[in-house]
Amino acid sequence: MIRNALDAIPFVTVKGILVPNEKDKEKLLLLMRRFAWACRRATTVLWKGCKYKESYKSAYEILKDYVYAESAVKHAKLILEGAEVNDGKPYRKQRRIYLISRGSKWEKHGNRNVKILRGNRFFGIRVKYPFDEKNKWIEGTADFGVFNPIVEELAMLTERNLDGILLE
Repeated sequence: MIRNALDAIPFVTVKGILVPNEKDKEKLLLLMRRFAWACRRATTVLWKGCKYKESYKSAYEILKDYVYAESAVKHAKLILEGAEVNDGKPYRKQRRIYLISRGSKWEKHGNRNVKILRGNRFFGIRVKYPFDEKNKWIEGTADFGVFNPIVEELAMLTERNLDGILLE
């Protein structure tokens, strides 16, 4: 029997629109371009038959953050698993830039690289920027559309320090 929702659904993935501050827009675009580049590179390395460790090293060279690098390699593995269904060749041409950051079930406050802060109308969001020592976080607002009430409840539960809630 399921006693609470965390037993049934330990991880949540929510898509949303991120609007960075004007001064941080270029940094966010650079981070997203580098992430897509690392994902393409990891896909190529894995497709050639190399091991996970080698693809992780190639992604880490680009991203300089182990959570982003591991997320890129895991996404590359998903691309290759999808390629097995589609004639055996991975579709590596990606037209959009994007950013994926996985959480960890051992982290008490959810995702290490993306923090969601509750606001009145929109959510405040902080994204870790690994290439600059002075300004480590990119700040902005986010809108999750119809999922706003769900994200608000998850943010509230995360503030209470409950284990097992991850925002990706």
